[in-house]
Amino acid sequence: MGTLLGMVTARICAALAAVAAGLATGASPLLGASAVAAQACPQAPPVAEPIAEVPWAQHWFAPERVWRLSQGQGVEVAVLDSGVDTGHPQLAGGQVQAGIDLLPDPAGAHVDCDSHGTAVASIIAASKADGIGFSGLAPGAEILPVRVAEQAADPSGTAETDVDAGRFAAALEWAAGQGARVINASVVFHHDHPAIAEAVQAAVDRGIVVVAAVGNPQSEPSGADLTPYPAAYPGVVGVGAIGPASADGGEPVLAPVAGAAPYVDLVAPGMAVTAAAAGGGHSQVDGSSFAAPFVSAAAALVLAAEPELTGAEAVDRLLATADPAPGPVGGSGHGVVNPYRALTERVADAGPVAAEAPAPDPADPAAQARSQRWQRAGQLAVLAAVGAAAIGAVGLGGRAVWACGRRRGWRPARQPPVGAPPKPTGDAESTGDAESTGDAESTGDAEQRFFTVPTVRRR
Repeated sequence: MGTLLGMVTARICAALAAVAAGLATGASPLLGASAVAAQACPQAPPVAEPIAEVPWAQHWFAPERVWRLSQGQGVEVAVLDSGVDTGHPQLAGGQVQAGIDLLPDPAGAHVDCDSHGTAVASIIAASKADGIGFSGLAPGAEILPVRVAEQAADPSGTAETDVDAGRFAAALEWAAGQGARVINASVVFHHDHPAIAEAVQAAVDRGIVVVAAVGNPQSEPSGADLTPYPAAYPGVVGVGAIGPASADGGEPVLAPVAGAAPYVDLVAPGMAVTAAAAGGGHSQVDGSSFAAPFVSAAAALVLAAEPELTGAEAVDRLLATADPAPGPVGGSGHGVVNPYRALTERVADAGPVAAEAPAPDPADPAAQARSQRWQRAGQLAVLAAVGAAAIGAVGLGGRAVWACGRRRGWRPARQPPVGAPPKPTGDAESTGDAESTGDAESTGDAEQRFFTVPTVRRR
């Protein structure tokens, strides 16, 4: 920690020395940023033309409905990058603070020789301008520029060729000490640096929202370590990029980054993004470097609307209210950041709680007596209904018996018909064709048979 503070102190002293040298040579400290950049930069960035059209990201977020709820007022967002050109008309309204230049030969945090930092800052807080469709997502936020690089990262998305790890750690520590509530790091390292890890953890512990790009599609060998830092550190919001929808109205496309998928928490517009250019005008930029500031701006909007939230609570809000991302599952984290939902939807801070058992109603003697009377009356009604049903069944049965008896002339149901031979009784049993057995047995050829003469009923 002492090393970081010493480095920061040294950079501050160097910056003051640069101002003193300028005064000694007659240069005014109030010289415009673009003029200073022309003197300080080996090659000044070309002046770009203004872009009047409303960018696709602007259509996507519809910031006008968001600004009715919050514009990020007063929230300080540190931009650790190549500097911010305050000479751009949309960044000249006082939203960019003095900041600090931590480069060995400091020219000031308002010098941007590459336009990278200017573009990032403008996506966060560029003011509206007549005839220009582009503006920042959180125009009320304040930008704290911290210059850590003279040139932006190379196309592969790595910043290690230009950004010193110790300098970057010092920038994190300095920004946290200045009261920044959000730190935007559009910088990617592919090695774990303990100094950066320590500075990131210190910022997160202070309740600062740390947002970092995860890099861009690369062509390194498959065995290369593509873990993106600081996005891979605990507590950091890693951001990937999506591109505009196709002309036929399809969904926006995801720009996957090899090795970065596990560290992507959110995605945001990062392809064909309109942003301010150093020296004036606008340019179309690509990469997760320009997706990260949309998430930083969304965090500023939430913190301005609810300043009592901690950094972790603001991050939870952004993650919980993200929209499903386009494309295949994986590589898009929780989805596309949605500032409007983050401002309008409330997120439960605890799991479901079991409801308590309802308390019993107080005893009411009169009500209890009425209930008992109703129960007895109900029982009597049931008994009466059963009795009536039984009596009805008996009546119906008796009527059927009476009708059947009259039809038979009240004769027994089992009486044999008139003229039928009587059923043999005793030991004589009838078998076959009235063959007699028992005491009367047939012997030899003299078979004895008995016949019953039918009785003729006389009229």
